[in-house]
Amino acid sequence: MREKLIRLQSLYIDQFKRLQHLLQERRRHYLHCQPLTPHAAAGGGCSPVLGGGDSLSTKERVDVRKLRALRRYRKRFGAEALLHRQLKERRALASEGGAAQQQQSQSSARASQRCGALIEGLRCNSPSLPLSRHCLARILH
Repeated sequence: MREKLIRLQSLYIDQFKRLQHLLQERRRHYLHCQPLTPHAAAGGGCSPVLGGGDSLSTKERVDVRKLRALRRYRKRFGAEALLHRQLKERRALASEGGAAQQQQSQSSARASQRCGALIEGLRCNSPSLPLSRHCLARILH
């Protein structure tokens, strides 16, 4: 009887892990599909944070703020992000051990080392400083 309960408990734990993974994937997909501002989908205007928010109502401004907060919720920054990326690379190499996986992780690492600033609605393409989200020009500005 005890063994059956332990088996049932392990099945429940596995099911919760699966559901948590599905929830995270669907949240990621939802955030990826959402435009940053209501006007971004129509192709006009810039972000209200950057000064183009005169045409937005207060409710739309609140919604944009919530969406921005939701996008950066649980996002790792600085040293924590660097260590997390290195951990993921080590795990990928340990599980697959292939050269293709290493090349893919290096290309994604290069893409993530770009400045995260938005200038007039366009993302800055300058390389960011180590352990920072922004390039030297944005930090000194």
